[in-house]
Amino acid sequence: MGSTGMNNIYFHVDHDTGYTKKGLHAVGQVIDTAKREHNPFYEVAMDFHSVYPVGSKAYPLLEFFRSDTANTHAAKVMPHVHHIMESHIKIIRELVFESVRTAHFNALPSRSRCIWVSESLDEARSWVKRLDGRGKAQILRVSVEGRLHTTSEGHLQQDSQSMPQLIESAHRYWRGEMVNGSRSETLLEGAMTVLEVVR
Repeated sequence: MGSTGMNNIYFHVDHDTGYTKKGLHAVGQVIDTAKREHNPFYEVAMDFHSVYPVGSKAYPLLEFFRSDTANTHAAKVMPHVHHIMESHIKIIRELVFESVRTAHFNALPSRSRCIWVSESLDEARSWVKRLDGRGKAQILRVSVEGRLHTTSEGHLQQDSQSMPQLIESAHRYWRGEMVNGSRSETLLEGAMTVLEVVR
């Protein structure tokens, strides 16, 4: 559940995919969530624009499927449809989780503004493996000050759910219920100071 970090030592996977334009962090740098509206993950998720380019025209997804062009490009469009659906499922999940947090768990850090930290170096290494191939990554040893929440990522479904199921998953996430076989994640809303680049 939630706690307050006062100069606690954690690890952070610093990840630069290129789309955030933030670059990698350096020793001595302080990252304060109060100085930004959203974190890079949330900004990218909310800025997703789902269009499918055909020739010189970019179609919104439903318009594309209503057009005559859809029949001739059906096989080519499927990878794009998968990506678009995955992005929209993620957006819906994030909006529902934030709504539940605001209404029932307001003292906990927001996923829209947080920094993700790891309680151990091994946990941070497991996140690096998971993010492999998505840009440059380094592990930082950091001190943190602010609100923390440790929970299970197992509540973050990557597939469609009914709204009642999604709301229940959000409540379990914010209650800090752990899911067997799932990785834990720790959210920080506050300040993180980079002490060392571990790798």
